[in-house]
Parts: sequence; structure tokens; C-alpha cells
Amino acid sequence: MKRRRPIFAMPYGVKLSEYDFEPTPEERKITRNLKRRKRKHNLFVKRIEGMKAKWDREELEYLRRKCAAQAESIAADKVWLEQVKQREAEVEKIRSYYETEQDKERKAHLDRLTKLINKETNARDRKVLEEKGLVRGRRK
Repeated sequence: MKRRRPIFAMPYGVKLSEYDFEPTPEERKITRNLKRRKRKHNLFVKRIEGMKAKWDREELEYLRRKCAAQAESIAADKVWLEQVKQREAEVEKIRSYYETEQDKERKAHLDRLTKLINKETNARDRKVLEEKGLVRGRRK
């Protein structure tokens, strides 16, 4: 296909040769300033990104140190908890021993009282039976 030339729509009486398409010194200065500002902005952005990366590294290092300190604290707490658990086990063992000993003493006391009550009951029953004359012979 054949290339066509662009159609310029210019107002009547305006000649294309009257227009200068080269930038003026002011436009060149503005362009230079814009490029300079863009370059400074890019440098500033890079500097900020570098600072952010540095802060991120420092924060990560701080968090790792903090995590390590907490891990040490947790390890110490585990040891302490194990010691407390052992002490509680010993106390429980001692308490259960004394409870069983007290239970034995109570049972022995209860057995003595039961025997005493049975003896008194039997003696009273025997006395009642003797009074009624139902008992033959006497106990020696």
C-alpha cells in the first residue's frame, strides 16, 4: 500500500514555514530542569529505598535478637517448671504417705471403738439374757 502524506489542517492564511519547530532557549532550559529534577527524584527514591532496606535489615536483626532472648527465657522457664513439677510430685508423695498413715490410724481407732462397742453391747445383751434366765452357765 502506498504511504500517504499527512494532511495538515491549518487555518487559512497560516503558512507552515512561519512556525519554528525547534525549541526556544526557554523551552530548552525547562526541559533541562525537568530532566535534572527527574534525575534528582530518581536518586532520592533510590536513597529512600536504600534507607528502607537498611531499616528492614535492622528491624529483622532486632526481632531475631528479641526472639533469641525469648527462646532463652522459655528454656529457663521450662527448667524451672520441671523443678516445680518435681517438687510438687515430692509433696504429693509425702502428702499421700501421711494420708495413708492417718487412714491406718483412723481404721485402727475405729476397730478399737468397734470392738469396745461390740463388747459393751454383748455384755449388756448377756446381762439382759441372764436376767431373763436364758443363759446357761457363766463366763469365766
